[in-house]
Amino acid sequence: MKKQPFSLLYLFSLLLFAGQGIAQNSSSLAFEQYGKLQGLPGKTITTLYQDNRNFIWIGTEHGIVRYDGKFFKHYNQIGEGGITDRIITCITEDATGNIWFGTESGLNKLNPFLNTITQFNEGSGPGTIPFRWCNSLFVDGSKQLWLTTEKGIALYNSQQNAFINYPINVAGKDEKINKFINQIVQDKEGNLWLSTSYGIKQFNPVTKKYQSYHHEETTGTSLSENVFYGICVDKASSIWAITFGGQLLRYNTTANKFQLVFTTPNKQLRFAGICSFKNEKNNLLLITTSDGLLQINPDNLQQAPLQMLAGNNLTKLFTDRQQNLWIASSNGLFRHSAISLALQWYNLPVTQKHFVYHFIPVINNAPAFFLTTTAGWHTYNSITNQITSHTLPADRRELLKNINRYATDENGYWFTSVKGFGYYNITSNQLTDLTHIVENKTAQAVTGHIIVPAKNQLWFTVRRSGIMVYNTNTKKDTILFGNKEKPDNVFGQGISDLKFGADGHVWFTGAGKLYRVNPVTLAYKTYKPQNNNFINNKTDPYHILFTKDGRVIVNSVSNIYELVNEKLQLLYPAKGLFNFSLYKIIENEKGELWAVTDDGLYKTNKQFSVWKNMSSFPGLENERPGFEINTSLPGKVLLGSDGRIGMLSEEVLQQKNTPQPVVISRIRLGDDENFIAATAKIYKCSFRDAVEIELAAPDFNNEKENKLLYRLEGWDKEWKILSAQNMVRYEQLPADDYTFSTKCVNEDGKESNVTTVSFKVIPPFYRSWWFITLAVAIVTGTVFLFYRYRLRKALELEKMRTRIATDLHDDIGATLSSISMYSDALKKQVKEKMPHLEPVLNKMGESSREMVTGMSDIVWAINPNNDSGEKLLQRMENYATDMCAVKNIQLHFKADEKLKQAKLSLEERKNIYLIFKEAVNNAVKYADAKNIWVNMHQTGRIHLYIKDDGNGFDTSTVKKGNGLNNFELRAKEIGAVLNLVSATYKGTTVELKL
Repeated sequence: MKKQPFSLLYLFSLLLFAGQGIAQNSSSLAFEQYGKLQGLPGKTITTLYQDNRNFIWIGTEHGIVRYDGKFFKHYNQIGEGGITDRIITCITEDATGNIWFGTESGLNKLNPFLNTITQFNEGSGPGTIPFRWCNSLFVDGSKQLWLTTEKGIALYNSQQNAFINYPINVAGKDEKINKFINQIVQDKEGNLWLSTSYGIKQFNPVTKKYQSYHHEETTGTSLSENVFYGICVDKASSIWAITFGGQLLRYNTTANKFQLVFTTPNKQLRFAGICSFKNEKNNLLLITTSDGLLQINPDNLQQAPLQMLAGNNLTKLFTDRQQNLWIASSNGLFRHSAISLALQWYNLPVTQKHFVYHFIPVINNAPAFFLTTTAGWHTYNSITNQITSHTLPADRRELLKNINRYATDENGYWFTSVKGFGYYNITSNQLTDLTHIVENKTAQAVTGHIIVPAKNQLWFTVRRSGIMVYNTNTKKDTILFGNKEKPDNVFGQGISDLKFGADGHVWFTGAGKLYRVNPVTLAYKTYKPQNNNFINNKTDPYHILFTKDGRVIVNSVSNIYELVNEKLQLLYPAKGLFNFSLYKIIENEKGELWAVTDDGLYKTNKQFSVWKNMSSFPGLENERPGFEINTSLPGKVLLGSDGRIGMLSEEVLQQKNTPQPVVISRIRLGDDENFIAATAKIYKCSFRDAVEIELAAPDFNNEKENKLLYRLEGWDKEWKILSAQNMVRYEQLPADDYTFSTKCVNEDGKESNVTTVSFKVIPPFYRSWWFITLAVAIVTGTVFLFYRYRLRKALELEKMRTRIATDLHDDIGATLSSISMYSDALKKQVKEKMPHLEPVLNKMGESSREMVTGMSDIVWAINPNNDSGEKLLQRMENYATDMCAVKNIQLHFKADEKLKQAKLSLEERKNIYLIFKEAVNNAVKYADAKNIWVNMHQTGRIHLYIKDDGNGFDTSTVKKGNGLNNFELRAKEIGAVLNLVSATYKGTTVELKL
């Protein structure tokens, strides 16, 4: 829940009245309260700490809690693997990032990178502490860890994993009192100062000796004066201490003693904690008490302290690295955001609140403004920030109490009012009431906007009656756009805005249009919004803004338009309407834009692409909408409010640091949970595992507006916004190396540094490098062995073919040649004696010679030396040349050069050649041809053409012999297509396609 908002600078600037009482302020700091509803385990907060990763650690009566600005993480399990006790008494962080926290029953060390807790119980030796009840933990400037108990102060030895105790007396004369050392600070000389149950102790960490500062206990001395509950060192190195009984003391270095500087008059009030706090102007002291928070100005101790959070029992407090104030209490956790340092409130000197409607600059460029209210006027000095009452003229003061707008001249103000119209001479403090001029002309008294387009000329609007032009010199008046008989009049309607432009024209809005009027000729032009899909008064032109760069911006209640090329074009939003009502847009000296809406105050850019709700800042969230603002002071924005005004410093607003880097606190890979260590590491998981990454953005300046972005490189194409949870999950990612990146972006568009974590998804064994390498080796080996086997078989086949070819040529060829020769010899011998045997011998010789020729073709085909296409073409051409020469036939032989490189199998080579040979032989022997054409080429497949111009034959009647049948059988054997075309006296063509 949120408490009543209040501003720190306002608090510090209040007039404090002197005396020994506590001044209860009329307005309060803006604290945000956290309890069980926000995620804490209970209401009682015992201690607070911020670690180096910017997490806030919260000690409670139900364990320790880590807070990152959005999520609370609890550690409350007691026992083995857990904590020693749920009641947390103190927290710190050592040099290696371990979080140490004490309880009433022992000490705990939390390793946030391994998520392990180590317990230290009371005892002696390694892994123990001197006494079970831990009072305070502290890491000094040398990164040494100290623990305090009622037994003294103990130094941790990391090598021995033991605490070495140095006894300190914290009991005084009464041994029955509660004994403790509850806070440690270190001065610039390196000494440790301890607040204890028996005075302040100065402990030298080198000599291990201490000096005590306490009251001597006598009969009249209260024991509470020696019970110190807190100590701090301020920015000026002064040491301050508080007692349980409500005393504030400061150490005097010259006198070497603590001097009392303040005592609370409330005897029931108990002090609990103290810290030094610096605002824009002063170093301050904040003290937590049993009844709220006290703020003391150490430079003016005569001023009574201011009280805040009254009614709350507060204990520990501290400021984080972003200057946010955190306070522990028995009623939850309180936080004051540093952003409210940019806002100061100044009350009007009246008891009854009246809203401030106008900031009217005082003439002659004085650094002051008149503040108008329905109760009267006040003067605000922007240098001293003082507000004083201003005495108005006695006559008709109601005119000035209810003004609508004003126009300034050298002596005072022309003004319009709910009650009429007139002139206020501020120098003589005289009021001139001119209401009768308006009433005589329009029967109305209410006037609105007013401008001075020329000397002695006033233009002002009259309620539902148009615009009155009044000459202050001639006293003449004229009503414009108020005649209902004329076009474009606004009679009966309101005029929303009236401005004098840099172009010398008068501009106003009304009747759903924007008007531009020449004040001399009174010629005018109107503009209606384009692309207006909502025909209602929410989209009608309302407020006019002439920007410093020459733009004309007009807003309606729900849209923004710009006049471009004489057209009123819709500028924003591109679709739909605003989700709030926009009253007006104001430009400051730097050209920055502020928008007043019914949803509060917004800041936007010139493109209207960024809308920052300033009303979400502490100190503004409960302001009523529609407040008056003024941007005439450089770097400041003045805000009108009920009974007060606000001063918003843009410079302080813009000093917000870049967002803190996102912390990747945990990565879960399947069942393997890893808490991210400070050193870089590549995590690994199986391809079956899901990947969960826990993110935290410990940033406490407007953390609700910060966006947390993430991207898995190689997987996410663009940055994604983390939703309400703090976990990113990826299911079964493909095997690869991954880098996960995350960053924080605030509402101003500033980005934090990118945080990354790398992990590797291990592929299944069959996709691992060793398996792929082994598989490749096996396949390669198998292929190689098969290749070697085929090569060996091919070599064996070639050897066999060579042998067969040799045998056929040498043995069978020789035998057939012998038969031919024997038949010729025998024929000569029996020619005369046995002439009837001569035909038989001729046939025998001819057959043996044909067989020799056929055998020669087979031997040529079998021989592996003839496997190339070049050898085939050469043999074909030689054969055709020899055959054609016998009959004196002209041979035309043409072959594609690519065929010379062709690789043909034995069967292909043999059958192509034999088909070719048969075709040429038939043409030479039977066709009586004069020419034979042979064409062989390759276009994807081999084409062989043999054509003659001989007698030809009728394919339908010719009787197929062995030759024609052999054509078809040989073509079929090699999977070729054979076409034979012939006609009587038209030659023959044989076509083979392989």
